[in-house]
Amino acid sequence: MYQEYQQSPSLSTGARQNFVKKVYSILSIQLVATVLMVWLNFTSRSFAKFQMRNNWLFWTAFIVSIASLISLCNSLFYEVFAKISKSYPLNFGVLALFTLGESYLVSCVCSTYTADSVLLAAVATLSASLGLTYHAMTSECDYTSWQGSSKGIHYLN
Repeated sequence: MYQEYQQSPSLSTGARQNFVKKVYSILSIQLVATVLMVWLNFTSRSFAKFQMRNNWLFWTAFIVSIASLISLCNSLFYEVFAKISKSYPLNFGVLALFTLGESYLVSCVCSTYTADSVLLAAVATLSASLGLTYHAMTSECDYTSWQGSSKGIHYLN
Protein backbone atom coordinates (compact mmCIF):
# COMPACT_ATOMS: atom_id res chain seq x y z
CA MET A 1 0.00 0.00 0.00
CA TYR A 2 2.84 2.41 0.85
CA GLN A 3 4.45 1.88 -2.55
CA GLU A 4 1.16 2.71 -4.24
CA TYR A 5 1.13 6.15 -2.56
CA GLN A 6 4.83 6.62 -3.08
CA GLN A 7 4.52 6.34 -6.85
CA SER A 8 1.40 8.49 -7.17
CA PRO A 9 1.55 10.56 -10.37
CA SER A 10 -0.88 13.21 -9.10
CA LEU A 11 1.79 15.89 -8.74
CA SER A 12 4.97 16.39 -10.69
CA THR A 13 8.14 16.94 -8.70
CA GLY A 14 8.30 20.62 -9.65
CA ALA A 15 4.66 21.24 -8.76
CA ARG A 16 5.10 19.44 -5.45
CA GLN A 17 8.19 21.48 -4.60
CA ASN A 18 6.41 24.74 -5.47
CA PHE A 19 3.46 23.72 -3.30
CA VAL A 20 5.76 22.84 -0.39
CA LYS A 21 7.58 26.17 -0.76
CA LYS A 22 4.28 28.06 -0.69
CA VAL A 23 2.97 26.18 2.33
CA TYR A 24 6.15 26.57 4.32
CA SER A 25 6.46 30.23 3.37
CA ILE A 26 3.00 30.83 4.81
CA LEU A 27 3.88 28.78 7.88
CA SER A 28 7.08 30.79 8.36
CA ILE A 29 5.17 34.07 8.20
CA GLN A 30 2.68 32.76 10.75
CA LEU A 31 5.45 31.64 13.11
CA VAL A 32 7.28 34.96 12.80
CA ALA A 33 4.07 36.87 13.59
CA THR A 34 3.50 34.69 16.65
CA VAL A 35 7.09 35.05 17.85
CA LEU A 36 6.89 38.85 17.46
CA MET A 37 3.65 39.02 19.43
CA VAL A 38 5.07 36.87 22.24
CA TRP A 39 8.29 38.89 22.21
CA LEU A 40 6.25 42.09 22.52
CA ASN A 41 4.43 40.59 25.49
CA PHE A 42 7.67 39.70 27.29
CA THR A 43 9.53 42.93 26.51
CA SER A 44 6.79 45.52 26.96
CA ARG A 45 5.22 45.75 30.41
CA SER A 46 2.55 48.10 29.11
CA PHE A 47 1.46 45.60 26.45
CA ALA A 48 1.35 42.78 29.01
CA LYS A 49 -0.75 44.94 31.34
CA PHE A 50 -2.99 45.88 28.42
CA GLN A 51 -3.59 42.21 27.72
CA MET A 52 -4.39 41.49 31.37
CA ARG A 53 -6.80 44.43 31.68
CA ASN A 54 -8.63 43.84 28.39
CA ASN A 55 -9.88 40.29 28.69
CA TRP A 56 -12.55 40.99 26.06
CA LEU A 57 -9.82 41.25 23.42
CA PHE A 58 -8.70 37.70 24.23
CA TRP A 59 -12.24 36.42 23.62
CA THR A 60 -12.58 38.51 20.47
CA ALA A 61 -9.35 37.04 19.11
CA PHE A 62 -10.62 33.58 20.06
CA ILE A 63 -13.86 34.07 18.15
CA VAL A 64 -12.05 35.56 15.13
CA SER A 65 -9.64 32.60 15.08
CA ILE A 66 -12.41 30.01 15.28
CA ALA A 67 -14.58 31.78 12.68
CA SER A 68 -11.69 32.17 10.23
CA LEU A 69 -10.62 28.57 10.75
CA ILE A 70 -14.15 27.34 10.06
CA SER A 71 -14.42 29.49 6.95
CA LEU A 72 -11.12 28.19 5.59
CA CYS A 73 -11.53 24.51 6.44
CA ASN A 74 -15.20 23.72 5.89
CA SER A 75 -15.27 24.34 2.16
CA LEU A 76 -16.14 20.69 1.56
CA PHE A 77 -19.34 20.85 3.59
CA TYR A 78 -20.78 24.30 3.01
CA GLU A 79 -21.04 26.14 -0.29
CA VAL A 80 -20.59 29.56 1.34
CA PHE A 81 -17.23 28.61 2.82
CA ALA A 82 -16.04 27.14 -0.48
CA LYS A 83 -16.22 30.61 -2.02
CA ILE A 84 -14.13 32.07 0.82
CA SER A 85 -11.46 29.39 0.91
CA LYS A 86 -10.99 29.21 -2.85
CA SER A 87 -11.00 32.89 -3.84
CA TYR A 88 -7.45 34.24 -4.01
CA PRO A 89 -7.33 37.57 -2.24
CA LEU A 90 -10.08 36.76 0.25
CA ASN A 91 -8.55 33.51 1.49
CA PHE A 92 -5.25 35.23 2.31
CA GLY A 93 -7.14 37.95 4.18
CA VAL A 94 -8.99 35.37 6.24
CA LEU A 95 -5.70 33.54 6.83
CA ALA A 96 -4.16 36.82 8.02
CA LEU A 97 -7.06 37.30 10.45
CA PHE A 98 -6.51 33.77 11.72
CA THR A 99 -2.78 34.40 12.14
CA LEU A 100 -3.29 37.67 14.02
CA GLY A 101 -5.94 36.13 16.27
CA GLU A 102 -3.83 33.09 17.06
CA SER A 103 -0.71 35.20 17.63
CA TYR A 104 -2.57 37.33 20.14
CA LEU A 105 -3.99 34.25 21.87
CA VAL A 106 -0.57 32.61 22.10
CA SER A 107 0.96 35.79 23.53
CA CYS A 108 -1.81 35.96 26.15
CA VAL A 109 -1.25 32.36 27.15
CA CYS A 110 2.52 32.78 27.20
CA SER A 111 2.19 35.68 29.62
CA THR A 112 1.07 33.20 32.29
CA TYR A 113 4.28 31.15 31.97
CA THR A 114 7.95 31.83 32.62
CA ALA A 115 10.20 32.95 29.80
CA ASP A 116 12.26 29.74 30.11
CA SER A 117 9.26 27.47 29.59
CA VAL A 118 8.09 29.54 26.62
CA LEU A 119 11.57 29.36 25.11
CA LEU A 120 11.61 25.58 25.58
CA ALA A 121 8.24 25.29 23.81
CA ALA A 122 9.51 27.54 21.00
CA VAL A 123 12.59 25.36 20.51
CA ALA A 124 10.40 22.23 20.41
CA THR A 125 8.10 23.87 17.83
CA LEU A 126 11.08 25.00 15.76
CA SER A 127 12.58 21.50 15.84
CA ALA A 128 9.32 19.90 14.72
CA SER A 129 8.85 22.49 11.96
CA LEU A 130 12.39 22.06 10.66
CA GLY A 131 12.10 18.29 10.75
CA LEU A 132 8.82 18.31 8.84
CA THR A 133 10.22 20.83 6.37
CA TYR A 134 13.26 18.67 5.75
CA HIS A 135 11.07 15.62 5.25
CA ALA A 136 8.71 17.47 2.91
CA MET A 137 11.58 18.83 0.82
CA THR A 138 13.48 15.55 0.51
CA SER A 139 10.73 12.93 0.44
CA GLU A 140 9.58 11.41 -2.81
CA CYS A 141 6.32 10.25 -1.26
CA ASP A 142 3.15 12.13 -2.22
CA TYR A 143 0.88 12.33 0.82
CA THR A 144 -1.93 14.26 -0.88
CA SER A 145 -3.95 11.09 -1.41
CA TRP A 146 -3.82 10.41 2.35
CA GLN A 147 -5.94 13.45 3.18
CA GLY A 148 -8.96 11.48 4.37
CA SER A 149 -6.83 9.10 6.44
CA SER A 150 -4.98 11.91 8.16
CA LYS A 151 -8.24 13.65 9.08
CA GLY A 152 -9.61 10.40 10.48
CA ILE A 153 -6.51 9.82 12.59
CA HIS A 154 -6.64 13.45 13.77
CA TYR A 155 -10.21 13.03 15.00
CA LEU A 156 -9.31 9.83 16.86
CA ASN A 157 -6.68 11.64 18.88
